[in-house]
Amino acid sequence: MEQYKTTLKRRLYGVAGYCAALVALICLGLFHPAGGDSEEINAFLSGFNVGLAFVAVGMAVIMVVKYAAALKDEAKLKALYIVEHDERLGYIHCKMGGTAMQIVLYGLLAATITAGFFSQTVFFTLLGTLLFAALVKAGMKVYYTRQSR
Repeated sequence: MEQYKTTLKRRLYGVAGYCAALVALICLGLFHPAGGDSEEINAFLSGFNVGLAFVAVGMAVIMVVKYAAALKDEAKLKALYIVEHDERLGYIHCKMGGTAMQIVLYGLLAATITAGFFSQTVFFTLLGTLLFAALVKAGMKVYYTRQSR
């Protein structure tokens, strides 16, 4: 369990650093692309990027709180360890496409954000593709979770 505590501390510092970097980028105003044909599209692209950054910050804060609580309480630490090493959840993750699906989704997300700085057509095409891939993954998760009960 001590090795898991060390891993959790490393994750905690990494997530906290990521959160701080995102907050700094938001404060610097680097999420305002100008690849749209009109002011409304530029506002949408900017809102999408800033909203996505705020969601990422919120998720990072939740993870920091969860990891810090687990490091302070042995029962929470054990419960988190059990959840992370659950064979059933690992099986479901593999059936859903595993790590490859995560890489595809994060790649599409990065490409969508980047495309907003250059072309609204490419941005909306990638956004549609990203939403479709996310819906497929969510559907597969629901299907395999219900099937493996």
